[in-house]
Amino acid sequence: MGIASLIIGIAAIILYLISLLPLIGFINVVAIAIAVIGAILGLIGLAGFTKRIATIGLVINILVIILGIIR
Repeated sequence: MGIASLIIGIAAIILYLISLLPLIGFINVVAIAIAVIGAILGLIGLAGFTKRIATIGLVINILVIILGIIR
């Protein structure tokens, strides 16, 4: 689950960066939703063997959620 959280986190941050462009801000909502799913997977991954990867994925997802809400 940690690797899935990391991959989803990278996808969410790419979507967030795309949503910074003018007239494409609605993608921000999609990026937040994907980041929430990634954060849930990261929390589940903390119980497994890939704790370091799950932690990195969880941090990326939480960062996207915070930045998306602020924007």
